[in-house]
Amino acid sequence: MNKCFFFLISFLLFCFSISTSKAQTANFMVKAGIGWATILNSPQSDENGFKPESRLAAHLGVGIRKSYTDKIGVQGELLFLQQGANLAKDDSLTLNFNSAGLSALVFYKIVPALELEIGVQPTYTFSLKNNYDKDLSNVWTNWRFDGALLLGMRYLITDSFAIAPRIRYGVRPIKTNFFYTTDGVSYITVENRYNHFNAGISFEYIFGN
Repeated sequence: MNKCFFFLISFLLFCFSISTSKAQTANFMVKAGIGWATILNSPQSDENGFKPESRLAAHLGVGIRKSYTDKIGVQGELLFLQQGANLAKDDSLTLNFNSAGLSALVFYKIVPALELEIGVQPTYTFSLKNNYDKDLSNVWTNWRFDGALLLGMRYLITDSFAIAPRIRYGVRPIKTNFFYTTDGVSYITVENRYNHFNAGISFEYIFGN
């Protein structure tokens, strides 16, 4: 919980720095959405490793945004997001990463109602379980901290309501360690590497527009 508290304090400091800078008035926002999450095999992944597939994943949070010119602005977000994958094709085994993320983005207005956004998102995962509520932290390593690249768009339906599709790619591999035996005596450790990937859409309400 200390890490989540750190993310909250960092977000509040980010909000303060934006709101006190010399530019247009800052606007607060709330957002929630749904999409698909999976973990992607890296080239180093062993051929005996499992093949994860996408699963439904939700996210929700708050944000602050501010324009510095008619075209360019910045946006910060504090999000709760689900990550993970289905490990069986019949969805009988699901890997659940529950994370807190702090997003920092730059947006560019292509036209008044359409924006392009790009940014980064450090995350802290506070829970790693399967759908049977079994803790998997002893098998997976490097799973708590992640950094991601963000790319998305925003369409302003009205001055206050927007929809925003976005993709998220985790740049820090998470790992699994499995043990195989060929002769019943000696064991071989195989390390598999995976990266988080999310694609989804948010529904946003922007205050003060």
